[in-house]
Amino acid sequence: MSSEAETLLRGLGRFPLSESLRRALAVARQREKSDFALWCELELKGYFASNPCMAADTIIPVYRTIAGRHTDANDQPVELHLRNDLRAIRLRNGIEELEALSGNKDTVAIHDPQLCEWIKQEFSVEVFWYRFNTVQLTAIYSAVRVELWNKLADLDPVGLSELPRVTRNQILQPLPNAHWFRRNLRAFWRKRWKGMSKA
Repeated sequence: MSSEAETLLRGLGRFPLSESLRRALAVARQREKSDFALWCELELKGYFASNPCMAADTIIPVYRTIAGRHTDANDQPVELHLRNDLRAIRLRNGIEELEALSGNKDTVAIHDPQLCEWIKQEFSVEVFWYRFNTVQLTAIYSAVRVELWNKLADLDPVGLSELPRVTRNQILQPLPNAHWFRRNLRAFWRKRWKGMSKA
């Protein structure tokens, strides 16, 4: 495994996620893995039309789904009675922006111009903010880290299997404590390491 990729894998649990993505982007470009590099760019800068990496057929990953409420420009709740499913959305915002948003706040509000315009056209209702609990960002960060690990593993599965098991545990230990994620993470490790590691 290249020293850059190995260093990145060992640091996934210690570095801010945005820093890990920037390092991974450099590795992907060095290895000429365009799909990997594209994913890193989208996760860093966001799934917005203004991002040159965002294509017309790009789908926002399901792991970016959060639940919250739509509010107006004064942050007052707006009910969309015709579509209860709009209470859950997929966040477009890049990891860099989300890290800056979270801080110590329990809830934050983001503005998605594309979503607001679509709601206005479909329901003749004007919304401006989407407010949600920041604890949900933890699950997004975790999912992105696992996806990042997955993509790095695909670059060199043999080299990856040589990492000590204690290192693998430490990498993802700081990740969140939601029960569903712990269960999925265990399944991920079983699938990833089956037949690859003797540790």
